[in-house]
Amino acid sequence: MDIASRGQIAPPRQAIGFGVIGLLALGMFINYVDRGNLATAAPLIKDQLGLTNTQTGILLSAFFWTYTPFQLVAGWLAERINPYRTLAIGVGLWSLATIATGFAEGFTALLVLRLVLGMGESATFPCNAKLLARELPAERLGSANGTIGIGQALGPAVGTFAGGMLMAHFGWRPVFVLFGLVSALWLLPWLVATREASARAVTDASAPPPAFLNILGRRECWGASLGHFAHNYSLYFVISWLPLYLVKARGSCARGREQHARAQELHRRRAYRHRRVHAGLRGCRADDRGRGLAGLGPVLRHEQRDDLSDRADAGRAVRGRQVDGGAELHRQHRRHRRADRDRLRRRQDRRVQPRLRHRGGRQPGRDRGVGPDHPPGRADRLGLEKKRPGGFPPGRSCSDPGKDQAE
Repeated sequence: MDIASRGQIAPPRQAIGFGVIGLLALGMFINYVDRGNLATAAPLIKDQLGLTNTQTGILLSAFFWTYTPFQLVAGWLAERINPYRTLAIGVGLWSLATIATGFAEGFTALLVLRLVLGMGESATFPCNAKLLARELPAERLGSANGTIGIGQALGPAVGTFAGGMLMAHFGWRPVFVLFGLVSALWLLPWLVATREASARAVTDASAPPPAFLNILGRRECWGASLGHFAHNYSLYFVISWLPLYLVKARGSCARGREQHARAQELHRRRAYRHRRVHAGLRGCRADDRGRGLAGLGPVLRHEQRDDLSDRADAGRAVRGRQVDGGAELHRQHRRHRRADRDRLRRRQDRRVQPRLRHRGGRQPGRDRGVGPDHPPGRADRLGLEKKRPGGFPPGRSCSDPGKDQAE
């Protein structure tokens, strides 16, 4: 029986703006990010806290133990106070639970926080449905539901990808704290944008809700429920268990991404050392007497220390690996370092060592003429009888053979 047949008048619909609809979509996005971040961090949490497979399964399913029944409680609160305040309470509750998860130290604490998270997130769908049905005209319901559906679809995708990358770099605890703070920040624009609408909703008269038995007697209810169950079973199975399955059964884990980041850091360090060594070699070539070698020694010693540090880092990365490609990555590092050392040694032999041999002075007659126009060499000043090629005595040139004949 509709409202008009009961002699009651429906309250006028106050159209909410696109800003409120956008906040509802953003809230749905954050909702799905926060409910799936434990599954993304499950491999790390399981190893760090020493959880068994049974305990991990309990933590992943505990969310739904409170999420499902508390949707009835959230719907009742939306009717008694208003959906604006009920949604704000729910967001604040799950934000605190998400932040506290980053400080949990055992199975019991994680279990309690997952139950609290389910209680807070249960307010999203009842409040969204109440707001759209009461505040929007019928011609705008399609676009509003589609916008909220975008946030619902993007939440698991972005949360799993971004959460996994952040956990690989910073660990799972800071990521939980970060996601909880982002959820709490959502409350600020929500309270500002809905302050007037929330105050007006308290005084609005509304029709009494239909009885549950009447709802259960409708075929539409059972058809929608069965379709929703089939969709959610496959969706939450993938969201909850796929990350752990990929890590433990297929070897694709966050630690592999951490090793990739470590390899990039080693490559940057090696390039920096090469630039320093090349700068030292250029200084040696610029100085005829090899004074640039004084600055090259510390550079080479620093390069050797960094090489040992890189080798230790690569060893730790290989010892801690859980993927098949870790050994190959280490072998590539060793080949690259060996090639770099050989290249550097060849440069030193070609450019530095000749200057070390002749630092004390040039050899007599080396790179200069031998004749009357040139001063005598060191061997000539010492009176050494050392002939030049062709049998000419010191101080004589092959261009002036007549002097010897005259003498």
